[in-house]
Amino acid sequence: MHADGAVEAVTHIMSSGTTWRAKENAAAAVLSLASVHTYRRRLGRNPSVVEKLVHLVRTGPTSTKKDALAALLSLAGERENVGKLVEAGVAEAALSAISDEETAAAVLAALAKRGGAEAIVSIDGAVAAPAFGLDWSASCRRTRRSTSSEAEDPIAFLKKN
Repeated sequence: MHADGAVEAVTHIMSSGTTWRAKENAAAAVLSLASVHTYRRRLGRNPSVVEKLVHLVRTGPTSTKKDALAALLSLAGERENVGKLVEAGVAEAALSAISDEETAAAVLAALAKRGGAEAIVSIDGAVAAPAFGLDWSASCRRTRRSTSSEAEDPIAFLKKN
């Protein structure tokens, strides 16, 4: 990455910025960088970037959480990042923010879709295994309360029930 020094500066701001707005803007900068495929991989492999984003999700106000979750969602779009994200506690952080922020559900779904389902299911308080594709549609049919779109979208079903 041509701007390795910039990434270090952004991670420093995410942890030591004097205002939440500065930290939020740093998370938004990570989101912007992650829109470039090559950068997404490198950012996802950078433990400092992921650690700081997770910290913002856990401790920040709603607007900061939203930007941090959006950045994590973008990083989760790269399959090879998923293991590192799960190890860094992204699934737990997203699960803790799920009642406040819809993006948290999208982060969990992205991790699950790209190989992190077992890690999510093993989290204390997480949804049951079928929620992430382990014969999800059959589980929906058994409840007799789901629509066909909910059989394809576990998050829609869980929100309803």
